[in-house]
Amino acid sequence: MSIIFENIEYITKGGFGKIYKAKWDGFINYWDYKNNRWNRNPYTNKVALKSLNNSKDITLEFLNEINLHLKMNKSKRIIKLYGITKDPESSNFMMVMNYAQDGNLRQKLNRNFNTLSWYNKLDILRDIARGLSDIHEKGLTHQDFHSGNILRIIIYEVINGLPPYHDMAHEEFLAIKICHGLGPNFNIKVPQLIVDIFKQYVDADPSKRPTAKYLTDTFWQWGHGNYSNTDSEIYKIKKQIEETDEFNEKQPSFTKSDNTELTYTTHPQAIYTSRLLNFNNLPEPKNAEFSGN
Repeated sequence: MSIIFENIEYITKGGFGKIYKAKWDGFINYWDYKNNRWNRNPYTNKVALKSLNNSKDITLEFLNEINLHLKMNKSKRIIKLYGITKDPESSNFMMVMNYAQDGNLRQKLNRNFNTLSWYNKLDILRDIARGLSDIHEKGLTHQDFHSGNILRIIIYEVINGLPPYHDMAHEEFLAIKICHGLGPNFNIKVPQLIVDIFKQYVDADPSKRPTAKYLTDTFWQWGHGNYSNTDSEIYKIKKQIEETDEFNEKQPSFTKSDNTELTYTTHPQAIYTSRLLNFNNLPEPKNAEFSGN
């Protein structure tokens, strides 16, 4: 069956290929015997095409990856995969995926960070954790964590608004400093309960990090729980949010003049796309010191 993509537009380049957006007829629902044609979903007529470098020859590893991605299609918090096609120019395979109309998380934070409340941020973190939990429930792992999709320290990025280590080169020296305990600093005051859970999530000992399900449940309770019990953690996070909002409102803003977009300078060697790093003999990692500013 021939599939025609129209209005193909380049979006960005990732660590393992290029990404485009395009229009097509829509995801197939079923075969319409009465009209002798496929019935398609008109709400899926925009797709993202993810070209994979050096994929001209299909391999078992590639097919396994496609199969694993298809297993996650029922999750409402993971980008759906519709199938595969081929780039007619390079002959590389392309993944046909649901198009994220609002862009990735980094773009959303750049665009709307100053309008996000603490509860908006908790909802974002809950959905991310839920998607990761869905992956873990299938016995899978997410192997492409960066700010275009999801970093291990995404809590920092959503709360703080800035990419971690955005003002320094991402090379071996930084890796060594991180192992020695260098952590990204919050540039705003942050509720202590959020600081505490962030410290757990980046613990140097992986066995001490909370599970994605724990994070999902915690962020949901903090954002939607009953605040009537003054001894509960839910009430404490509410009070801490009120106190931090009052403090942060008195501080200089790091947004542009229109008061919605973030403004910051990224180091030219700060790289947020996937790549292989071959750093040998790194020191044993130790925990960083964090505070709520």
